[in-house]
Amino acid sequence: MLKIVRFCRLTAAVGVLGLAACHGSSSSNTATDQQNPFGIFTGTDSSGNAVTAIIDTGYSAVFISAAKNSSGQLVYTQYTGLLVQALQSSVNGTLHGYPQALQTFADGNNFGIGTLGGIVTTNQSLSGTFQFTTSPNNTAGQPPSSTPTTTTSTVWTLTFDSIYNTAGTLSAIAGNYADATLDDPSSGATVSITATGAITAQAPTTQCMLSGQISASSESNDIYPVTLSYASCTGASADLNSIPFTGYAILNTTVSPAEVTIAVTGESSKQINYGVVMALTAT
Repeated sequence: MLKIVRFCRLTAAVGVLGLAACHGSSSSNTATDQQNPFGIFTGTDSSGNAVTAIIDTGYSAVFISAAKNSSGQLVYTQYTGLLVQALQSSVNGTLHGYPQALQTFADGNNFGIGTLGGIVTTNQSLSGTFQFTTSPNNTAGQPPSSTPTTTTSTVWTLTFDSIYNTAGTLSAIAGNYADATLDDPSSGATVSITATGAITAQAPTTQCMLSGQISASSESNDIYPVTLSYASCTGASADLNSIPFTGYAILNTTVSPAEVTIAVTGESSKQINYGVVMALTAT
């Protein structure tokens, strides 16, 4: 049977959530051989750290790693970029890595680039090797950093999460949520999401005022596009003021209380990139 196979080329800078352009070609394999990576996946890396993947139908991907520190608190890192689907079940991509907000990786760097090569089975699993190298995230016009870089490799083993098949609506995600995420600019605040998707919060420590918009998915799934920004942040967090952040949110109502995870990235006027992960619990 003749099959139409999709292959994609990048049409946006890698590391920025965007779209991929896809074209058709023919092959003699059966149509059931072609797999896709779209969905929400959860699992672990080689060290046992929790990993969540959010991949939309435009091949934009966010991988969120949650590792425990010495105090047992979760330290979040996110990796974002565009995946490229080769024939049948292989998938790969270049991902930009961000520590939480104003934090750094263990070697002192605050940015990095990695490559993912993996295998996907539609609505079942995604696994692959991710090799990541840290790098300085310099202010534009400043001399290169002397901080040494570090290269690590890990294997992600992820399983498709059926919450992806839940049609995301603004009425479902609306509510008040507690934010206790480590090093999140709005940590300690109550985050409010209205029935129209407006999101607001004010952090008691950083004084950051969060505002933004959550939208319902156009694909009738559990991936919500998000835009947000911070204002009135004080201290070191002031660097985040007025930066436009974009990314995704997912709602998990299979646990009680319900949880919302938000992952966004943004670039300052000095061309410094930041990532923020918010792990929210309904109140």
